[in-house]
Amino acid sequence: AAVEARGAMSRSDWEGAISAWNRVLADEPDNAEAKQGLSEAQAALDQASTIQNVQDDLALRRQQAVVEFNAELQRADSQFDAGDYDGAQRTALTAKVRLDRNRAILPSSAYGDMASRVETMLERVSDAKINAQLLQMEEEREEARAAATEAQRIEAANRERQIRENIIRVRQLQMELKYDEALQILDQILFMDPMNPA
Repeated sequence: AAVEARGAMSRSDWEGAISAWNRVLADEPDNAEAKQGLSEAQAALDQASTIQNVQDDLALRRQQAVVEFNAELQRADSQFDAGDYDGAQRTALTAKVRLDRNRAILPSSAYGDMASRVETMLERVSDAKINAQLLQMEEEREEARAAATEAQRIEAANRERQIRENIIRVRQLQMELKYDEALQILDQILFMDPMNPA
């Protein structure tokens, strides 16, 4: 049994070694080599178990990081499609921060691919925001031009109406032989429209 235990130890078969050392100790309870071997095999088995747990935990964290990243990027894409460029930018930046935080647990190729995807998304959002701002500025300029044109049209129409009313008033004053008042109103008309043929 001792030979079997030593062989199991050399192969790192910790469970086999523990079983063999226990058989040796059943026959020889005071065997120092068996006690030492059992202790080492037990410690090695515990360590191997811990390493496996760490690896399993790391794989789970890696998987979770990828899922969260993809979900954030998908949400940013939906916000982008809905025209919420500020929201899409915030969500993409959140994905980038999380990605950088998880860089140590991700394979470098996966990290590089994910970093490239989030940068592409941020560039798309930035370009769309600039285009939207330019479009809005152009619309505002067009509205201002239209408003100014409309204001000029209204002002011209009011001036024409006032001139017509004043000409009618001048004719009434002429009939009433009130020439001084008529001349004053004619001066007002010429002030508003110096080239008025009437």
